[in-house]
Amino acid sequence: MSVRACAGGGLAARSIDPPPRLVHEIQGCAMLSFIHQNRFEFDAARVALQQGLPLARACGDLRMQSLLQQSLGVIATSLGDFAQADVLHGQALALGRQAGWRLTEGTAHFNLGQCALAGADVAAALACADAAFEVARQIEQRTIMARSFLLRADACEAAGDRPAALAAFEEGRTRFEAIGAAPHVAITSVLIADHCRLAGDLPRAAPQLEALHADLQATVARIADAATRQAFLDNVQAHREIVAAWAAQVAPG
Repeated sequence: MSVRACAGGGLAARSIDPPPRLVHEIQGCAMLSFIHQNRFEFDAARVALQQGLPLARACGDLRMQSLLQQSLGVIATSLGDFAQADVLHGQALALGRQAGWRLTEGTAHFNLGQCALAGADVAAALACADAAFEVARQIEQRTIMARSFLLRADACEAAGDRPAALAAFEEGRTRFEAIGAAPHVAITSVLIADHCRLAGDLPRAAPQLEALHADLQATVARIADAATRQAFLDNVQAHREIVAAWAAQVAPG
């Protein structure tokens, strides 16, 4: 795994402040990629990032290089190319460390953990969860701390340790609630409900999912335009998760 290849560190390099014109060009590429990703146009999103990367390299902006590599890794993950995603997130980790940017370092550990899980390397995924949490703790980045518990939960689930997975999911949700991250709370609640459903604990799963689904439908009912209603359900990850989990729960058998 790339996480091992990048385990060394070294002295942090100073990320050079690029000229404003280049900053705007790089930011434009990143924003264009973000728009394409929201439309699920991953090829176009990747092209936009690849156009920005040489600009970031030319002006020596290590932070932006790290961010663009990270975004390329996310796209590779979305396309199911976890081998390529692992390489890209490893590069983002190395660049983040070189620039002394701990935020990117913590995020890279989380992303590398997802790649490890895709390769069925539970031990590496758990190590990445620990690394992401520790970096986030040091910089007091509470969102990454919470997300590290979701990675831990998935790893425990893959290892067949359902009690540990449930405990990690619940810890993650508690931390998301503490920072007011409502979409993450909703997604984690769906994961907990689905976990309980698959474990045969329907009395625990049903009330959580029913409450989430009812709240979502009440919000949707207040949207007058049909196209906007559908976009509200389709384009927000938390909403897609709730709808899919609810459909699985009410399906016959």
